[in-house]
Amino acid sequence: MSRQAIGRKTDAASVLERFIDDESDNLSPNLFDGLEEVAEEIEELAENLDEQINDLEVIVSERDEEIEELKAKIEELEEEQ
Repeated sequence: MSRQAIGRKTDAASVLERFIDDESDNLSPNLFDGLEEVAEEIEELAENLDEQINDLEVIVSERDEEIEELKAKIEELEEEQ
């Protein structure tokens, strides 16, 4: 009876999940469990990277707003001169 890998949310972990599923009959129980642990670590790392990317996108958006505000102030100051 072949075991099935735990479903993964990230693309990177899904690749490993497909490999585990395709090769489950050829994997020892220890190797199967080890690969499951690796897939879980990959998924956690990918999720952490997604969070960091989202945080950086927020920062970039905030900086863009600040730049636009500064441009408007510069224009006002140039018009005053």
